[in-house]
Amino acid sequence: ADRQAAEAKFGFYPDLEALLASLRAAKSIQDWPGYLSLFKPDPKLKIQVTKTLHKVAYGVRERNRLEKHQGTVIGLGISPDDSRIASVDNTGIICLWDRSGKLLNDDCFQGPEGWVQSASFNPDVSSLATITASVDSDGSMGPDSIFTLGLWDLDTQQQVELNQGLRGWAWEVSFSKDGKQLATKDGSDRVSWWNLLGEQISENQFKGEPKFSMAQTLRSSDGKVATAEADTFSLKDSSGREIALIKTNHVWIDSWVFSPDGQQLITAGRDGSIRIWDFKANQFPVNKFRSEDPVWSFSFSPVSSLLATADNDGNTRLWNLNGTKERTFPGQRKSNLVPRVIFSPNGQQLATMEGYAIVRLWNLNGKKLAESKPSQGQIVGVSFSQDSSFLLTTVKEGNVHLWNQQGTSLKKFSAPQRDIWQVSLSPDGSLLATLEDDGTARLWDWSGKSLAEFQGHSSRIDKVIFSPDGKLLATAARDGTARLWNLDGKELAQFKGSANGAMEVSFSPDGKLLATAGLDRIAKLWDVETKEQVAEFNAQDEYRVLDLNFSRDGKQLAMVANDKIVRLWKIESFDDLMMRGCNWVRDYLKNNPNVEKSDRHLCDNLNK
Repeated sequence: ADRQAAEAKFGFYPDLEALLASLRAAKSIQDWPGYLSLFKPDPKLKIQVTKTLHKVAYGVRERNRLEKHQGTVIGLGISPDDSRIASVDNTGIICLWDRSGKLLNDDCFQGPEGWVQSASFNPDVSSLATITASVDSDGSMGPDSIFTLGLWDLDTQQQVELNQGLRGWAWEVSFSKDGKQLATKDGSDRVSWWNLLGEQISENQFKGEPKFSMAQTLRSSDGKVATAEADTFSLKDSSGREIALIKTNHVWIDSWVFSPDGQQLITAGRDGSIRIWDFKANQFPVNKFRSEDPVWSFSFSPVSSLLATADNDGNTRLWNLNGTKERTFPGQRKSNLVPRVIFSPNGQQLATMEGYAIVRLWNLNGKKLAESKPSQGQIVGVSFSQDSSFLLTTVKEGNVHLWNQQGTSLKKFSAPQRDIWQVSLSPDGSLLATLEDDGTARLWDWSGKSLAEFQGHSSRIDKVIFSPDGKLLATAARDGTARLWNLDGKELAQFKGSANGAMEVSFSPDGKLLATAGLDRIAKLWDVETKEQVAEFNAQDEYRVLDLNFSRDGKQLAMVANDKIVRLWKIESFDDLMMRGCNWVRDYLKNNPNVEKSDRHLCDNLNK
């Protein structure tokens, strides 16, 4: 129920309630009583909870919620050192908070008397400027209301009335950039300028631009732009790309301010709450580095922190995982065929493939050890045996050949009449999965016996791979799906990507996960046993996915698109995700007075 509640809440608001619901669901599985071991939850449930937790833990944007005010919060301030937040509501109550959401001095205090129309904190949050209106006996403003510009010293809690009888209905007040002048705006949008003695000054004596709290557009120090309408705001980066569109539940956003570094937006409104929205801290843990040329394919070293890329210019480049280039292996791009690269199982050699024409074998020092010969036929597959012996698969004169490094034909069988353009060998080398020119996938043994045909895709199959234990096959096709099969050709599962278009597919080293990615640039992880989605990673950039693979330990997923960028995402476990979620809500659980008692200690046994 908590998992479903989390999904439902997250569908409308990326807020704390959705994360708490997913954490409750995860906690109930983690703390399953030992005496009920015979009645453990369905494994699918844990996978479903993991998926929800992954989605919410990375998607939630509300970092904390400060609740004490009873009235509409109309003024917000944040100190330049990012250590304090100040807030004031329309009843004159002033609250000071530290950045964890703890209320300083254990309570708020009464500030200016009357109906507070507008409030502005000076840059170092030591003073508060207000516009207040006197009220009638029934508590409402009237034509005889007097508008007062006041200044409040937050250290001494003393107020100085700077000016009474402001012209017209004075709506807003703002401090100058240096905190030494004030600007007020009336109902006709006429702006007046003041010093801190209440004396009117000229506009050119005011330092900077006034930032009125009711402004519909707000700009951060790093170029972000936020626009608000009612209780919803849109946030765009400096290039104009929308980062978030969030419904805040404030009823109406009456005040907002960016943190000094621009990474958080603090909003407040008519519901009396102050919400802190974070747009960086819970981003996907992704490492990126840029190659010199678009990357078509790549391979992780099975024994070290190295990654090899086959690039559009025909060269193969060797990188460490922080993006430092170690070496370049020369090559040429002679056709439109996709270049490929793979590591040997012992991590000591690289095989590079230039289309169907040339394969070269290298050691990691850049020495060429072998090169294919045109006489061997059209190249359709490059692999290594389990003992790291180099293997080359070709089609020549109607036969499929398997060659060793010395150019000796080890095995062959008569190929079908249709042209074969891709071959994948089983881990033990005893079976072959082939793709024919019409997109048909088949399974063979080396006697030439066709063991299975994989039927079910509605369009051409572009890729077929064996699972690490050789007991399953995965296919990816242009119908926007990847499918899982047994060796008899029976379809076990279908994994949907984008609506249509080419897909990429990859098994994790232990065979427990399957990764897929399509034209929507979203990489998805699937549990092979339960066939349930575990997680997804959104590349966001509008580029086609060209290759997808797991790191040697299965803890990272890498993806390349035609933008020259290699992306490496960290794959977090169930416990990792719980820790991530708990670290996100700790301040809220500790300091918010309205947290349910049952939730207060939700994360007590999880260390940071």
